[in-house]
Amino acid sequence: MTLILYVVSLIFCKMAYTNKLATILRHFVPVFVTQSLNVYFRTSYSFAASFDITYKCPLKCKHCYFIRQGYNKELSDEEWVKIFHKLRKKGVLVAIWVGGEPLLRKDLVRKGVEIFPFNWLITNGTLPIPNWEKVVVWISVDGTKPYYEKIRGPVYDKVKSNILSSPVAFRLAIVINKLNLECIEDLILEWVEYEKCIGINFDLYTPSIGEKGDLVLGNKDISNILQKLLKARNKYGDKIMVTKRMIDLHKVKNRSKVIGKNCLVRNVISLDPLGRRKRPCVIVGADCNRCGCTIPYLFTSALKYYDIPTYKMFLTHCL
Repeated sequence: MTLILYVVSLIFCKMAYTNKLATILRHFVPVFVTQSLNVYFRTSYSFAASFDITYKCPLKCKHCYFIRQGYNKELSDEEWVKIFHKLRKKGVLVAIWVGGEPLLRKDLVRKGVEIFPFNWLITNGTLPIPNWEKVVVWISVDGTKPYYEKIRGPVYDKVKSNILSSPVAFRLAIVINKLNLECIEDLILEWVEYEKCIGINFDLYTPSIGEKGDLVLGNKDISNILQKLLKARNKYGDKIMVTKRMIDLHKVKNRSKVIGKNCLVRNVISLDPLGRRKRPCVIVGADCNRCGCTIPYLFTSALKYYDIPTYKMFLTHCL
């Protein structure tokens, strides 16, 4: 069933380049089959890995989970490259370059990009954005300027200039929290019409265990946010990178189907700056029962509910 729906979704994708389509088919037909086995038989094949390749970052964002983890050492380029080759031999296809700010180790990321067939670069945009093949660029922009700078500091103009002066197509990554939830519509209006903006992804803030601070969303907040995202999705389609099925799963009454013990992201390998496995995921110390990360909702929508719009969005916007 998964394979049939996967192939049907490819027909809807209308991709421009046959070689890209062939690459995705070659790699991801086996992936979707094996991930379905993960869902139903609790197997442990991992097709993706995230690498905290540096603990350093020029920003100190209020909502950053990584700062709380307190790293002050990292592996050398040579040590990391050995790990990259090892994981590629084990079948990892998608490398997710995070940190810290991964572009502080640009040369290392470039080496890694050559090893893995698909790559996500997660950057805060404070450094020039490289124009690399095989790389999907995600830039963290947590709100319009006044909201952004309340969370990340006075660098909004610099980041926007870096984004718009680069020829690179990009995806925006927004973490919605209590401090910026009022600017969702304005942020979408500011960015959605840029041709290079392939899509805008929304995560909900994931609190740490026991956290009750000024970032944490309440159930009413979440309900209001989902209504705004659904309205935007209906208007802008895949430019808003949460499908209707994903929005429905985000509802408080449905979240237990996706997160906690049912989370499918546990099979993504996450490594800290010293190359050690992070568990249960990249957000060590997270309250998994209040997780707002979009990835579990994407995986569940595609692999448990066989949702064609979610497959389509993943294939056209995430690879």
